[in-house]
Amino acid sequence: MQNRWAALDHVRALAAFMVFCWHFIHGAEGFPIPFTGAPVFPFAAMLDEGHVGVSLFMCLSGYLFARLLEGRTIHIGRFIAARIVRLGPLLIAVFGLNLLVVMLSDGDFSAFFYRLLSGFVLPVWPNGAWSIAVELHFYILLPFILAARKKYSFALPLFIVCAILFRAAIFGVTGSVQDAAYWTIFGRIDQFLFGILAFDLRGWLRANHAVAAVAAISLGLGYYAFDIAGGFYELPSSDAALWIVLPTFEAIGCATLIGWYDNSFSPRGRVSDVLAAIGFYSYGIYLLHFFVVFRAAQYVHSHFGMSNFSTAVAFALPAFLLMVPIAWLAYRAIEKPLQRFKPDYIDRARGGEQAGVGVIKSEQAP
Repeated sequence: MQNRWAALDHVRALAAFMVFCWHFIHGAEGFPIPFTGAPVFPFAAMLDEGHVGVSLFMCLSGYLFARLLEGRTIHIGRFIAARIVRLGPLLIAVFGLNLLVVMLSDGDFSAFFYRLLSGFVLPVWPNGAWSIAVELHFYILLPFILAARKKYSFALPLFIVCAILFRAAIFGVTGSVQDAAYWTIFGRIDQFLFGILAFDLRGWLRANHAVAAVAAISLGLGYYAFDIAGGFYELPSSDAALWIVLPTFEAIGCATLIGWYDNSFSPRGRVSDVLAAIGFYSYGIYLLHFFVVFRAAQYVHSHFGMSNFSTAVAFALPAFLLMVPIAWLAYRAIEKPLQRFKPDYIDRARGGEQAGVGVIKSEQAP
């Protein structure tokens, strides 16, 4: 059976590989490949700055829920509960594995549990799970975003402008905005909102290869310049104001390409199926790869040597593929069994848009 979400699963697979590659080639502290410098091929800069994969995930989230909820009425409480049931089991398992690490290393239990509790607000959850907390913040906001979008055509652009101005205010007061722009909903909201906008503009983006080419070239060259300037860790403090608009730049490019790809192609065949399967299990790849990626890179470097960016990427690909069966096993053993408890948040009653408090009708896009 053809996967009608195959194009979006392809995007998930790409995003997961970008994040994995970022951690594999650079490690935790710029080893084996230093953070400084940039690859010769400009478009490879988005692997050298693979954190862009997180932005791609978040644009995809906005697009996906706009598509999923098109013309449907949802119960807010059930929607939040359904997302917790979907994301919670593996997230709790990852927390448990981190707790085991703390126990075996005689770590600080109180600090660990404080980190888990504060992670609902602050970006401190382990294994990249800070981004899951940001997703949860978006889920809380989503019904109200959809309601505003339904009532006011200018709502989403207005929210984006407000987010940019808020980041500018943070920079004006503190002299730094990178943390807020990268680690919190105050920066990531642009990506969710542009994902929704890309769905609304799907008719215009369909087969609009010129716009897609401009978006891809802009992302590639923009991140090449960003990489040369020092990138995520080495960008001079004098240029830190760039983070006021960098989330918006990423959002425009990524969301445009998602909308174009999803509406311009009907991928099928074995290669498509393999990529879609990788994307389907990308949540497990994302959360679990932290346990192995840094040691794997050290092992490969010590035995084979990764002296340059190209060699490191060549080794990153098979290492990434080895994560797929691990993620598959995690899905079968941890994620899937609890999915039967996921509540149905779609109001299927006739006239459900008048069902009362706690129900929001998503907009039927033209």
